[in-house]
Amino acid sequence: MSSPSATPAAQPPPPGVATAYKWVVFGVMALATLLTTMDSSSAIILYPAVATAFQVDASVAAWVGLAYLLGSTSLLFAMGYVGDAMGRERIFLLGLGTFTAGLGLVGLAQNIPQLILWRALQGVGAAMILPAETAILTAVFPSRERGRAFGLLGAVVGLGLASGPALGGLALQYLDWRAVFYTRVPLSLLTTFLAWRLLRRQGRQPERLQLDVAGSLLFLCFLGSFLFAVNQAGRLGPGSPLVLGTALLSLVALPLFGLREARASRPIVDLRLIRHPAMLRGQMALLAHFQAWAAATFLMAFFMVQGMGYGTAKAGLILAVFSVVRSLASPATGWLADHATPRLLMSLGLAVMASGLVLLSRLGTGVTPWQIVGILAFASFGSALFDPANVSSVMGAVPRERLGMAGASIATGRQIGLSLGTALAGTLLVARQSHYLAAASQGSPPGAITADTALIRAAGDALIVSAAICALGVLPLVLGKRSSSRTVPARRPERER
Repeated sequence: MSSPSATPAAQPPPPGVATAYKWVVFGVMALATLLTTMDSSSAIILYPAVATAFQVDASVAAWVGLAYLLGSTSLLFAMGYVGDAMGRERIFLLGLGTFTAGLGLVGLAQNIPQLILWRALQGVGAAMILPAETAILTAVFPSRERGRAFGLLGAVVGLGLASGPALGGLALQYLDWRAVFYTRVPLSLLTTFLAWRLLRRQGRQPERLQLDVAGSLLFLCFLGSFLFAVNQAGRLGPGSPLVLGTALLSLVALPLFGLREARASRPIVDLRLIRHPAMLRGQMALLAHFQAWAAATFLMAFFMVQGMGYGTAKAGLILAVFSVVRSLASPATGWLADHATPRLLMSLGLAVMASGLVLLSRLGTGVTPWQIVGILAFASFGSALFDPANVSSVMGAVPRERLGMAGASIATGRQIGLSLGTALAGTLLVARQSHYLAAASQGSPPGAITADTALIRAAGDALIVSAAICALGVLPLVLGKRSSSRTVPARRPERER
């Protein structure tokens, strides 16, 4: 490996040019974020259409989303390392090209296996994009401005999450399911072109790539078996041999992955990052936050459409409030993240969000749409408080040469939290609704508990569980010792180990 003196340092551009360039970079990253968040959120409205088009049940249709999630999440750490070693801008551009190719191929799918395959390809592209964009923004923005930048990026995330189902629903209503993907191809091509033309590669030589293939495969094995077990527990039952077998496989693969990374000369995950107090607290809180986000949107969709009988357009507009409020509040909360204690903002954000879920769990058949809107807005403000402080805290605790890996850890935690929240909420909803219907058939007067009221009660129970998990995320933030301002030390070269 070359010595530090072998690579000449890039000369800093004039202040005016540097200021302009960082916002050019932000614009490209914002477009990429809009693409990936629209894609993931539009899958929510795609499931029924795909099930009808290919004559499959809901559990198979769900893999349209899970394939994307598995393809992206399982490779995020590996792509974070590749970006650190080979150049983040280069990997970011390759990711955009891969994502765009998958986006076009999905619309050509002739059967469900092809559709799932191309969605996984999109996920691979997203795995290259997500850690690179976080690391690139951290590198071009000074520490005093990162909260603002990530707050604005949080607004873009909210816009993508809100517009995905809305625009996807319009495409489904007036065209077909393929148009949900085709209509985003021009924007994806434009983003790829702008990244190619505008992003500057940093003035350092790429390192020799030594990708930890065994570690990547073990993480894929863990995550794939874990998601399958959670996804199928509701349909097959938690005692099913298939569910138990895949759950056991995930439990075996996870410690093996940890052992592999501890011994690997160039691991995809530097375990010292995870052990750092700021990183550990941030990741635990991140999981709690995004499982609550996923559970709230999933459960309230069923609450409104099947429980209350709202039309899908009306329910979609109400659910959009959750993302719109976050988008509007994120610039202000990003400014707060630059001027207040991150742990305080993260704790307050989780507490507000958990309180919002508790309020949602108390809703019954007499609720008005405006009451739902108000509570969703309250919970969403908690999310806006949490996110920029979390990203700024975690990314500020690592050395510059490990920014890609830290960005990958944030993106991985976000994806796992979303998948866990959705899977757990679905399992609890089905189990508790069956419980209420069974109890009604055994002792309640006829008509006392209908399928609609059973679903409303079940959604409330599931929301309470999600709120409790969200609240638990506050504990490591308020009970943990205050860490020093020192970042994680850079990993020693192999010859020094």
